[in-house]
Amino acid sequence: PGTAGGAGRPELLIHLFGGAGFAAWAKVLKLWQEQSHFPDEKRLNGRMLTLDKILKGVVLDSAPGDSGTTVMGPFPMVQGDAALLSAMNSYGADGVAPSEAQKLQATQRAMRDLTKKNGPLWEYYENIITQDQGLPLQVHQYEPTVPLLFIYSDSDKIAPAAQIERYMYECELRQAQRVSDNGLVPVPVPRVLHLETSGHVAHRAGPTEVEYWKSVNDFW
Repeated sequence: PGTAGGAGRPELLIHLFGGAGFAAWAKVLKLWQEQSHFPDEKRLNGRMLTLDKILKGVVLDSAPGDSGTTVMGPFPMVQGDAALLSAMNSYGADGVAPSEAQKLQATQRAMRDLTKKNGPLWEYYENIITQDQGLPLQVHQYEPTVPLLFIYSDSDKIAPAAQIERYMYECELRQAQRVSDNGLVPVPVPRVLHLETSGHVAHRAGPTEVEYWKSVNDFW
């Protein structure tokens, strides 16, 4: 762990953004756990160290944030894909550019077919949402006990402050239980940069830029 100048100290800092970053981190944690105990010898040159020997800390920017998909369901994602596809109706299968009337018809057909409830695209996103609801539990299970930094805002409607603060409380309970059960050295309570006006994953620019990077640099 660490670089040549790191004297073996953990030096991996994870800085994740939003619900997508949190989901990716949950999957990395599970995969790392599997590979450190049962490595893929065909693709890995040696055994992986366990993450607790490498990970230094985790910065969670606007995360976890799943309230939008939980409340609204898959419709916004399905609608976004349908709109993207309809915007690509520039050429027909024969390579000939369609008329404006044909483009409009193709756009309407794409939106109608793709946004059908219980259609393939709808079911795909429903499955993803169902899987994502278990991600906090997965992170609690596999994430080592390391310092955490939460950056969030009262103005964020996708990852509301109340949701993030609930997860922070869960992290504190998780760490306290591990200290009690396993005799681990206590880590500091999660650090917090609680902002008021910045939007989702938009804290590192604009009026909050200086405060944002100061918190990240101090954490590192």
